[in-house]
Amino acid sequence: MAWCALLGGSNTANPSPSPSPNLTLIPTLTSDTVNSDAEDDPDSPIAGMPVVRVWEAGLVVVLKRSMGSVSYAGMDNPIFYNENTDMLLGDAKSSCDSLLAALA
Repeated sequence: MAWCALLGGSNTANPSPSPSPNLTLIPTLTSDTVNSDAEDDPDSPIAGMPVVRVWEAGLVVVLKRSMGSVSYAGMDNPIFYNENTDMLLGDAKSSCDSLLAALA
């Protein structure tokens, strides 16, 4: 698992599956691994798949090239539309590098 940054919390590369609500997460994972439908929708193609519950963090910043693409499983991710989620569109590596440089 890869994380661009963990702000306001632990600096570990492998956060727990349930992050602290005062933590800002910037996942650079495939969309399916942070998709709440795996737990919330029993009819979902990814139902029962282990996921990192990023939606429980205080703020989630999703890095994504564009809003036009779907996940590997061919589905949209409901966390993209949560109030605690912001989208940062563009190349993930460039975005992470820019964010980390701004925080340094």
